[in-house]
Amino acid sequence: SCDDVTGPSGLYRIRDANDVINHYYCQTDLLGGGWTVVQRRTNGKTNFTRSFNEYRDGFGHPEQEFWIGLTRLNRITTPTQHELAILLDAFDGTSATVRYTSFKVSDETNGFRLATLSGFSGDTGNSMSTSVGKTFSTFDRDTDSSATVNCAAVWKGGWWLNGCGDSNLNGFYNGATPTATPRTSMVWTSFKGASQSLKSSIMLIRKKRA
Repeated sequence: SCDDVTGPSGLYRIRDANDVINHYYCQTDLLGGGWTVVQRRTNGKTNFTRSFNEYRDGFGHPEQEFWIGLTRLNRITTPTQHELAILLDAFDGTSATVRYTSFKVSDETNGFRLATLSGFSGDTGNSMSTSVGKTFSTFDRDTDSSATVNCAAVWKGGWWLNGCGDSNLNGFYNGATPTATPRTSMVWTSFKGASQSLKSSIMLIRKKRA
C-alpha cells in the first residue's frame, strides 16, 4: 500500500490484497504520510455526473481530477482497518480538514454500502454522518432514502446519499456563484452551507495506525 512508500508524493505501482496492480497517487508529505488519494476535485474539468458502473470502476487520472472506483475502495478497506482524511478548500480562500479513524466500503452485492465511518475529528462539522450505512447512489441507480426525489440526479454526482444528506463531494462543480437551489452542487454543508459549491476536495485513505 502507499503506507510502504518512502519516496516523494506521486504515482506508484501498488499491488493490492487480491494481487492486482494499479497505479495510485501516494501522498507521503501530509499528515504523517502513507495516504492513497481516492478522490480529487480541483477545477471542474472532469465530469462527475457518471453512471453507477463508472463509479464502480473509477474514472479520471490519479494526478488530476479522479475517482478511484468503488470496487477498489472495497478491496483496499476490507482486509485491514483504514482511516479517511478529507481536505476541503473554498472559493473565499478558507480551508478545512476532517478525519475519521475508521472507514470501510462494502462490496457490490451490498451496494457498496458505507459500512463504517467513525472516529470523527476536524475543524468543521461532520457532514458525512448522514451517509453512514447508506448504499452508493447514482442518477441511474437511485438507492437513497428519499421517497420524492432522486438525490443523485439533483446533486449530479454519485455519493452515499440519505434523502439527500449533508454532503456530496462528487456533486456538480458550480464555481464561486452559489446555487439557487440548495444541495445541487459539490458541498459539505457544515463548511460552506448547502448552496455554495466548494473549490476543491481531496479524499485520502491509509491503514489505521496505532
